[in-house]
Amino acid sequence: MPNTAKIYELTKKTPYFGPARVLAVDESANLVQVRLLKTTDRPEVWCRPVLSLAQSLALGDEVLVMGEKIDDIYIVELLAHSRVADMDQTQVIPAAKTKAGAFVVIDTEKSNADHEIIKIFSNQKELVFEYDAKAEKSRIFARSGDLKLMAEMGDIALNAAGKIKFNAEKVEITGRSQVCLGVSRLTGDSGTSVALDSQRVRIDSSEMKISAKRGTLFFTELRYAGKKIFATAGHVRIMARKLETTAKTILEKADNVYRKVKRLSQLQAGRKRILVDDTFYVKSNRSVMKSDKDFKVKSDKIHLG
Repeated sequence: MPNTAKIYELTKKTPYFGPARVLAVDESANLVQVRLLKTTDRPEVWCRPVLSLAQSLALGDEVLVMGEKIDDIYIVELLAHSRVADMDQTQVIPAAKTKAGAFVVIDTEKSNADHEIIKIFSNQKELVFEYDAKAEKSRIFARSGDLKLMAEMGDIALNAAGKIKFNAEKVEITGRSQVCLGVSRLTGDSGTSVALDSQRVRIDSSEMKISAKRGTLFFTELRYAGKKIFATAGHVRIMARKLETTAKTILEKADNVYRKVKRLSQLQAGRKRILVDDTFYVKSNRSVMKSDKDFKVKSDKIHLG
């Protein structure tokens, strides 16, 4: 019986299928960051390589990627090694070279000869800086070691017309006196802001929303001032040594109310009125009812004894 091969149209439902350039390799998580060389809304994504490529990818490699979702893309083939990875085996001539061994290379995409990228490498052949004139992007790399921006006598300002993104295993922001986060309105007025100093946290906003499955708040002392409070909960439990309530008017509605007082329950009022639709039942070991003036009992029938 002859074998029949079935052809699947992989690119029919695939949002991306094409070449990409390796930007970073995270061996511990088995993830690779790539820049998609075709035009997309998200040119830089993290993806997973197939097992045969997991240990052989390096910065600058050109790979073939595909996936049905932009957040679920896989590296399926290695198209070309980075020119620096093959520097010892090829006759690539650096555009410039320092006495210490650092050098500059003008790299060209094999799929597009007009796409040139200027790359600066250290004397250890590690990529330090990359400039892509066609994409209008610049990159600073620190593959081994740390990267520090120092301004001992001045400020550091990061300005961008679009977004500024931070992506790391752990992000720390520390200020010696204060840390401020804010969003300004188009009119120039201050909008939402968060300010932190050594003793206080301040949040200013026209609206705030917090969502979580579980939460815990602990305050040594808490004060609230506002016009209205609306609360909805399936179960509310309050435990306190002393509970004080002061209000001009209190309105309570419930199907059933149960109160248990171990010692004294006292009510002091200018007037008191109790309206009961059905039965009014009072039971005690001893009962005392005292009136300074009149005491009236009115009913169709009165039973004593």
